[in-house]
Amino acid sequence: MKKVNVFALLICAGTLIAGFLHHKYTINAYQDIERENSHTVLAVHRVNSEAKLDELRDKGISNIEIDVFVDNGRVMVGHELASASSLTLEQYFDIVHKKIPDFGFIWLDMKDLNIANESLIYNSLMTLDRLYRIKHRVLIESRYIDALPRFVREGWSTGYYLRYELAAQNPAYFADVIKALDATG
Repeated sequence: MKKVNVFALLICAGTLIAGFLHHKYTINAYQDIERENSHTVLAVHRVNSEAKLDELRDKGISNIEIDVFVDNGRVMVGHELASASSLTLEQYFDIVHKKIPDFGFIWLDMKDLNIANESLIYNSLMTLDRLYRIKHRVLIESRYIDALPRFVREGWSTGYYLRYELAAQNPAYFADVIKALDATG
C-alpha cells in the first residue's frame, strides 16, 4: 500500500475525489479507501444517475457531486440536456433521501446558476431544505458570482468556479474575483 497526501482534488480510477485539508490516506483501489482522519471529506464526482448513486451507496460512499442545469423552467440533474438523467433535482433528492438519508454532503455543480434563474433554483433548494434539511449538507457552486449573494445571506455554503489556466490570468482578474466575492456577503 502506498501512502499519499490528499490536497484539493485526487483522481482515482476515473472518478474525481475531493479531499479537503491535507491528511494521509491509504489507497488500495477505488473500492478500498481507508480513512485515517475523520475531518477529511471524500466525494465522488458526477453522480448524476440513480445507478451511480446505488453503486456508491453499496461501497459506503455518501458524499457526492452532481451536475445541475435549468431546462424550460425545471431544475434538472445532468451536465447538459444531451447527457441528462431525466431526473429533476427534486426527484433526485427524493431518491437520495430514500437510499442514503444520512448522506454526508452533496456538491451541486450548478452549470448555469445565474441572475436569470437564481430565484427558480433558490426556491427549489428551499423546498428541498424544508423536506430533507439539506442546507448544511450542500455546497452550491456557480461560475456566476452575481448569482450567489442570496444563497450566502440565507446561510447556504457556496463556491465560485475559477477560470482554467490560473497561471495565465492577469492579476486584475484575481482582484476582481476577490472584490466580487467580498460583495456576496
